[in-house]
Amino acid sequence: FQGHSYQGGGLGSMAAVEDGLELRRLEEQTDGLDAENESDDDDGLESSAGPKRSFLSGGAEPSLFRPPVPHATERSRRTCILCSLCFVLPVTVVAVVVAVVIVQRSKSNSQVDEELPPQPSPTPTDSTEPVVSELKFEVLNSLPHDYHAFIQGFLYYAPENVFYSSNGLRRQSNIRKLDASTGEVLQESALEDRYFAEGLTLWNDTLIQLTWTRGAVFMYDRASFKSKGKASYEGEGWGLTTSSDQSELFMSDGTSTIRVLDTSAHLEDAFLYPKRTFTVTKNGVPIRSLNELEYIKGQIWANIWQSDTIVIIDPATGNVRSTLDCRGLLRRQDVPADARPDVLNGIAFDSETGRIWLTGKRWPKIYEIKLLS
Repeated sequence: FQGHSYQGGGLGSMAAVEDGLELRRLEEQTDGLDAENESDDDDGLESSAGPKRSFLSGGAEPSLFRPPVPHATERSRRTCILCSLCFVLPVTVVAVVVAVVIVQRSKSNSQVDEELPPQPSPTPTDSTEPVVSELKFEVLNSLPHDYHAFIQGFLYYAPENVFYSSNGLRRQSNIRKLDASTGEVLQESALEDRYFAEGLTLWNDTLIQLTWTRGAVFMYDRASFKSKGKASYEGEGWGLTTSSDQSELFMSDGTSTIRVLDTSAHLEDAFLYPKRTFTVTKNGVPIRSLNELEYIKGQIWANIWQSDTIVIIDPATGNVRSTLDCRGLLRRQDVPADARPDVLNGIAFDSETGRIWLTGKRWPKIYEIKLLS
C-alpha cells in the first residue's frame, strides 16, 4: 500500500493483506457509485433554489450520499409492502361488510313491500266531509228597517206577507210584526226589562221566542201576541228555527252545537230537553258562535256572530255544505248619519216562492237576495 512498507510474512501478514485488499475493493465500488450519482445529478433539472438534491438523501448533497446496503433496501421494501397490506386489508373488509348489509336491507324492504297489500291513494277530503262550495248571490230589492232594532230572530209568514222579528238588548227587547212590502211596524209586544230577547220561530200557529241567559221561552198566539205560556231550557239561547214539516225544533246556543228539541210533549210550561245534538263542522273544524237560524229547503242557514258569513248546514250530519259571503251587502249610502249598524244577523225564507231576505242588528235595510247558479 502507498506510504506503507511490507515486512514479514505468515498467516497474520497475509490476513492483513487480504483485509487491505477487501477495503480497497469497497472504496473502488463506492467511488464508482459516487461518479454515477454525480452524472445523474448533472443530467437532471435544477430547481430555482439551487442544484437538485437526491430524494433518497433526505436533503444531503450528492457527494455525501452513500447508497444503502443492498440487503437493508430490500428489508425496507418488504416493510412498506407489509404496512400497505395492513392498511388496505381492513378497509377492504369493512367495505365488503357494509355492501353486504345494504344488499340484505334492500332485499328485506322489497320483501316487505311485496307482502303488504296495496294502499289506497289519499283523497283530498273524507267521504263524510263534502266539499264546501261558496255560493254567490245578487240583491233584488231592499226595504226600510228600523235601525234601532237589535234584531235577533227573523221569519216570514206568507199568508199575510209579513215578517216577525225578535229584538234584543235589556229594556229594549220585544216581538214585532212588520209589513214585508214597506218595513212598517204593524204590531209589537215588549218583554220585561230583565230579559234579553233572542231567536224566534213559528211552531204551528205559536210564536216561540228565546231569551239569552235567563233560560226562559215565551210563547205567543201568532195573530194577537197574547201569551200562550212559558217554557225553559238549560244554558243560553241564541237562534231557533223549525223544520218545514214542523217535526223538529233546532236551537243554537253560541257554540258549535245545535240542539234538536223534544217536541213530543206540550211545549207550554215544559222543560225543553234536546232529544239529540250535533256539532257543526266545516272541513272537520267546529264552527262556533252559531247565531240566528233559518230552515231552507232541508238545510239550516246560520249566521255566525260577529261575521259576515252565513254557513249552510246539513242537519243530518252537521257538515257545512256551503257558505255565503255577505261582505258589502250593507252599502254605505244606505246608512243614515245617526245610525250605528252592527253585525249581519237575520235570515227569512218564503217556502212558497223561494225568496230569501237578509238583514242585521240595527241595520236600516232588509235585502231580498237571489242565489246565482
